[in-house]
Amino acid sequence: MTTGRRLLAYALLYKKVLSVALIFLIIAVGAELTGPFIGKKMIDDHILGVEKPYVEVNEKTDKTVYYQGNNYIRSDRLDSGMESGKQINVVQVGFGYYFVNEPIRFDGNRKISGDQLTIENGNEHETYQVQRLSKEEIFSFYEPEISGLVQLVLFYLGLLVIAIFFQYAQHYLLQRIANRIIQKMRVDVFEHIQTLPIRYFDNLPAGKVVARITNDTET
Repeated sequence: MTTGRRLLAYALLYKKVLSVALIFLIIAVGAELTGPFIGKKMIDDHILGVEKPYVEVNEKTDKTVYYQGNNYIRSDRLDSGMESGKQINVVQVGFGYYFVNEPIRFDGNRKISGDQLTIENGNEHETYQVQRLSKEEIFSFYEPEISGLVQLVLFYLGLLVIAIFFQYAQHYLLQRIANRIIQKMRVDVFEHIQTLPIRYFDNLPAGKVVARITNDTET
């Protein structure tokens, strides 16, 4: 029997606890790996989500944005019972945000010249009349996104707590199994030494025997 198979045989003595520890490890790793997906959702749906089309609505809710006497809501958040009007867009060019009072047909390379926005995509190009938004107006468009961002941050923190708990649990169980395996191996080696003839120890220092039982089994 090879050394690997012998070690596997010792590990299988505690296969139930080992299985639980591996499940805990999978849960911990899975909870950590969800971080990038949560970050992607925060960026795509909330931070960059302000560039999605908006439509004008009559009623004001926690999802609407008030701008120049009108209420606007992102088209992907429009409830079925809400009446919608014209479509508008908010675009970012460099460090500035601009209000476009009409639908944008396509996206591409953006250029600002005064109050004119030019979008080029291959052979196509369109020009739109725009208004630069102030910091307060930019915040008004981001304000409906804050609650979603906070929920995702709290969800991510909760996953981190879960990951820490399961990491500790699997580390504790694996360390416990390791100690039991080492103890079992030391007992087996010691019992085997009792069966060896006296002449085996004539040229074998006692310290080497002790090292085999203690250090080598742990290694």
